[in-house]
Amino acid sequence: MVWAGVTADGKTPLVFVQPAPHANLDDLKATLIKEWAKIPVETLRAAVDDMPKRLRACMKEKGGNFEI
Repeated sequence: MVWAGVTADGKTPLVFVQPAPHANLDDLKATLIKEWAKIPVETLRAAVDDMPKRLRACMKEKGGNFEI
């Protein structure tokens, strides 16, 4: 499984989580919780702080593609 996220500096790192599919929903939940705990607080704060700017850009483009 590969996730991508946008960092405060605008880069999009890929996060490789688990190479094989999860056996069941409980396994998926456990992996999500474990990986979420690894995300630095600064990354989460930057994402939250950046959200108003992203929402304004999204509304300006009426939900279409936009760049920040």
